Amino acid sequence: MNDINVTTLQGRLTADATIKQFDNGNQVLQFSIAVNTSFKKGEEWVDYPNFFSCKYYGKSLEKLNERLKKGKEVTLVGHLKQDRWEKDGQKNSAVVVEVEKLRVALDKSGSSSDTSSETSSDPSEFPEDIPF
Repeated sequence: MNDINVTTLQGRLTADATIKQFDNGNQVLQFSIAVNTSFKKGEEWVDYPNFFSCKYYGKSLEKLNERLKKGKEVTLVGHLKQDRWEKDGQKNSAVVVEVEKLRVALDKSGSSSDTSSETSSDPSEFPEDIPF
């Protein structure tokens, strides 16, 4: 039985997205977002940024990559995954968001980009030993 593993985030890209191409033609779009929250400390509200590494699997992601620039607002739905790898005998791990649906905020022309209708490839088709 699978446990519940769903996350919805809205934030801004911390840097331009990048694409990694695999030999089988599949791609992964990698980016990081900052999601701000705030809490009350004494009488004042304090902002606290959270940073999340994200991966979006698919094919022909170049057009989407052109829109994912630093500071761009995005909303995404995905699930958390713990990547594990070994380097120089040292075991490493990182929790990333594997994106299933991605919406890029409206730009000045009033158009948006919604990839929720696109079919993304099965992440199991991609190598598991990629350290991000």
